[in-house]
Amino acid sequence: MAFDSRLTIQHGLAMSNDIQRELDEAELDPTTADTIRRVAGHVRYYADLEDENVLSDIEDLRSEVANIPIVDDPEDRLNELEATVEQLQRENRYLFSKLDELETRL
Repeated sequence: MAFDSRLTIQHGLAMSNDIQRELDEAELDPTTADTIRRVAGHVRYYADLEDENVLSDIEDLRSEVANIPIVDDPEDRLNELEATVEQLQRENRYLFSKLDELETRL
Protein backbone atom coordinates (compact mmCIF):
# COMPACT_ATOMS: atom_id res chain seq x y z
CA MET A 1 0.00 0.00 0.00
CA ALA A 2 3.06 2.25 0.19
CA PHE A 3 6.62 2.03 -1.03
CA ASP A 4 7.87 2.57 2.53
CA SER A 5 7.21 -0.46 4.75
CA ARG A 6 6.62 1.80 7.77
CA LEU A 7 3.87 3.57 5.87
CA THR A 8 2.44 0.23 4.78
CA ILE A 9 2.09 -0.78 8.43
CA GLN A 10 0.67 2.62 9.39
CA HIS A 11 -1.80 2.62 6.52
CA GLY A 12 -2.82 -0.96 7.24
CA LEU A 13 -3.56 -0.16 10.87
CA ALA A 14 -5.44 3.01 9.92
CA MET A 15 -7.46 1.08 7.34
CA SER A 16 -8.30 -1.65 9.87
CA ASN A 17 -9.37 0.94 12.43
CA ASP A 18 -11.50 2.80 9.88
CA ILE A 19 -13.17 -0.41 8.75
CA GLN A 20 -13.84 -1.46 12.34
CA ARG A 21 -15.33 1.95 13.15
CA GLU A 22 -17.60 1.80 10.07
CA LEU A 23 -18.68 -1.74 10.89
CA ASP A 24 -19.44 -0.77 14.50
CA GLU A 25 -21.51 2.19 13.35
CA ALA A 26 -23.39 0.09 10.79
CA GLU A 27 -24.37 -2.44 13.47
CA LEU A 28 -24.07 -5.34 11.04
CA ASP A 29 -24.49 -8.94 12.05
CA PRO A 30 -21.15 -10.61 12.95
CA THR A 31 -21.07 -12.80 9.83
CA THR A 32 -21.44 -9.86 7.46
CA ALA A 33 -18.90 -7.77 9.40
CA ASP A 34 -16.41 -10.64 9.33
CA THR A 35 -16.90 -11.08 5.58
CA ILE A 36 -16.26 -7.38 5.01
CA ARG A 37 -13.06 -7.59 7.10
CA ARG A 38 -11.85 -10.58 5.07
CA VAL A 39 -12.60 -8.81 1.78
CA ALA A 40 -10.71 -5.74 2.99
CA GLY A 41 -7.80 -8.01 3.91
CA HIS A 42 -7.76 -9.44 0.40
CA VAL A 43 -7.81 -5.95 -1.12
CA ARG A 44 -4.89 -4.90 1.05
CA TYR A 45 -2.96 -8.08 0.24
CA TYR A 46 -3.27 -7.50 -3.50
CA ALA A 47 -2.47 -3.80 -3.15
CA ASP A 48 0.75 -4.79 -1.33
CA LEU A 49 1.58 -7.26 -4.11
CA GLU A 50 1.11 -4.53 -6.69
CA ASP A 51 3.52 -2.29 -4.77
CA GLU A 52 6.07 -5.10 -4.84
CA ASN A 53 5.59 -5.44 -8.61
CA VAL A 54 6.09 -1.71 -9.08
CA LEU A 55 9.24 -1.76 -6.94
CA SER A 56 10.55 -4.70 -8.94
CA ASP A 57 9.83 -2.86 -12.21
CA ILE A 58 11.65 0.22 -10.88
CA GLU A 59 14.71 -1.89 -10.04
CA ASP A 60 14.63 -3.50 -13.49
CA LEU A 61 14.49 -0.08 -15.15
CA ARG A 62 17.33 1.20 -12.98
CA SER A 63 19.46 -1.75 -14.07
CA GLU A 64 18.71 -1.07 -17.73
CA VAL A 65 19.38 2.66 -17.44
CA ALA A 66 22.64 2.11 -15.57
CA ASN A 67 24.16 0.63 -18.74
CA ILE A 68 23.12 3.45 -21.05
CA PRO A 69 26.02 5.80 -21.70
CA ILE A 70 25.32 9.42 -20.94
CA VAL A 71 26.97 12.05 -23.09
CA ASP A 72 27.99 15.01 -21.00
CA ASP A 73 29.27 17.13 -23.84
CA PRO A 74 27.45 16.99 -27.19
CA GLU A 75 30.55 18.40 -28.90
CA ASP A 76 32.60 15.41 -27.70
CA ARG A 77 29.94 13.01 -28.97
CA LEU A 78 29.87 14.80 -32.32
CA ASN A 79 33.66 14.50 -32.59
CA GLU A 80 33.43 10.78 -31.80
CA LEU A 81 30.80 10.31 -34.50
CA GLU A 82 32.84 12.24 -37.05
CA ALA A 83 35.88 10.08 -36.25
CA THR A 84 33.75 6.96 -36.70
CA VAL A 85 32.49 8.21 -40.07
CA GLU A 86 36.06 8.91 -41.20
CA GLN A 87 37.14 5.41 -40.12
CA LEU A 88 34.24 3.84 -42.02
CA GLN A 89 35.06 5.89 -45.12
CA ARG A 90 38.70 4.68 -44.98
CA GLU A 91 37.53 1.09 -44.62
CA ASN A 92 35.11 1.57 -47.49
CA ARG A 93 37.85 2.95 -49.76
CA TYR A 94 40.11 0.04 -48.82
CA LEU A 95 37.40 -2.50 -49.61
CA PHE A 96 36.65 -0.84 -52.96
CA SER A 97 40.35 -0.95 -53.83
CA LYS A 98 40.42 -4.67 -53.05
CA LEU A 99 37.30 -5.14 -55.16
CA ASP A 100 38.97 -3.32 -58.05
CA GLU A 101 42.01 -5.60 -57.71
CA LEU A 102 39.82 -8.67 -57.85
CA GLU A 103 37.96 -7.40 -60.89
CA THR A 104 41.19 -6.70 -62.78
CA ARG A 105 42.42 -10.22 -62.06
CA LEU A 106 39.30 -11.73 -63.49
